[in-house]
Amino acid sequence: MILRFALAIAFAASLAPAAILDDFNRPDNNTLGPNWTVVNGGAGITGNRAAGLSNQSLVVYDSVSAPGAFVDVYNTGADLQYAALVLGYSGANSNYFIKVQNQNGGTEFGNYAFYYGNNGSGGSGVFNTLNTPFSSARIWATYSGT
Repeated sequence: MILRFALAIAFAASLAPAAILDDFNRPDNNTLGPNWTVVNGGAGITGNRAAGLSNQSLVVYDSVSAPGAFVDVYNTGADLQYAALVLGYSGANSNYFIKVQNQNGGTEFGNYAFYYGNNGSGGSGVFNTLNTPFSSARIWATYSGT
């Protein structure tokens, strides 16, 4: 199974950066729930974790805005897979897209990318090898300006 998934999460200015907007602690489902809008593909809940349901899935958490966010990512050992944070979202091809990727279907994320747009669809970026691969981590990112 190929899991390719991006979460667009932003925090309201009145919320602390460490606020948890969704812990996915609910039964498995083929949607993430009412607070999420599907931009591309689809996403659901499997084992209390969000998972993409199609290639280049992109979902946005509704009604919050801020320059930073975090997401906890776990490699499931499936084929090619990635997890991403999307910041500054104003459209599928207009956002900051930060991802880690399991390029070879192993048990660790071994690559990273910084793009503009859904998985690089909105412009150029960089895709490179991580110095130290990992199987789970917290991605925390912020941006300033526009």
